[in-house]
Amino acid sequence: VDHECESDGSGRISISGADPGVGIEEDQQRLAFQEFVRLDPTAESGAGVGLAISSRIVEALGGSITVNSKKGEGSVFVLLLPTE
Repeated sequence: VDHECESDGSGRISISGADPGVGIEEDQQRLAFQEFVRLDPTAESGAGVGLAISSRIVEALGGSITVNSKKGEGSVFVLLLPTE
């Protein structure tokens, strides 16, 4: 996973991570952050809680997490967190 971290001077920090995996269909991207949702039911691992937990932690810190993804091209997850 490639990642990048930067501050834009607005009191927030942006952390992005690229996952070169299979990608997520646009209509399923919101589902990826819900508990116990496995977008690929044939996958051999994963309980469907990792992104949900990450999202709750980021929101508790006053930030947000988003995903930009295309099926077959991987995903980029972006966390925006306050620096103060």
